[in-house]
Amino acid sequence: MTNPLRRALRLTMVGLCVFVSQPIFAVELQHQTLWWKGAQVEVVRADRADYHLELLLPKDRALQSLDRFYRDAPDAVAILNAGFFFRDGRPSGFLKSGRWRGMSTKVRGVLGFDDAVGQQHIVFDRLYSSQGAVYSMFRGDDWWYQSNFIIGGAPLLLASGQAMSFESEDMLPSFIHNRYARSATCLTQSDQLLFILVRGGDQYSARLGWPSGLSLGDLQSFLLSLECVDALNLDGGYSSGMILNGRWVGGHWLQNVVARRVASALAIVPNQLSSSV
Repeated sequence: MTNPLRRALRLTMVGLCVFVSQPIFAVELQHQTLWWKGAQVEVVRADRADYHLELLLPKDRALQSLDRFYRDAPDAVAILNAGFFFRDGRPSGFLKSGRWRGMSTKVRGVLGFDDAVGQQHIVFDRLYSSQGAVYSMFRGDDWWYQSNFIIGGAPLLLASGQAMSFESEDMLPSFIHNRYARSATCLTQSDQLLFILVRGGDQYSARLGWPSGLSLGDLQSFLLSLECVDALNLDGGYSSGMILNGRWVGGHWLQNVVARRVASALAIVPNQLSSSV
């Protein structure tokens, strides 16, 4: 058998194995690659009637790569890096998974949800803590008691279809105005859950001429163009990355060289899996 034919057969067999190992879903996840203000943006759309949100935390260590998260949650069709964290893996803001694992005395945007499948209750808000108690900037109810999972970000970008001011979340001007790789999630008017990955770099890579991403203001306007009504900015820069249908999609250019380990991730998971072939 000639070498070209052998290689072709090998590729065919590999492709067949990958196809057979992947579950078939009743509703296909929607993925678009768009451009906004000179930045490449990956947009993943999931109808909430068919998919639900899950919070993923490392199994046996403080930090782990997104591909390890995928091995731990193989039913996930999309996995996005989530909350901010310290170098030792501790959350630098709000984090709840059954119990509180992190709080912030600073006002911070958050995303909360329960473990229901099908009619999942999702809340976007701004929270802060004082003497161990949690307070909301917007809502009169203590919704966080009913939410099994809460992930903190910064800042809350949109609320009820309105672009939010960033002043109350007390962030560095460079974080707001510089063009970085970004990760975000939102809900749309048509009840879709979106994962957003802005490809780019950070303050160091920009000096070396690598592609830049978006400022927070540009990200806001992009999300409004997608008809998002509530949106949260997640950890960005070198942390930005996504697993889509088992395939790695890098946000920060350096992720394609050395994958960064992160402290948490959000996953889109089908409500019902059909039989695998």
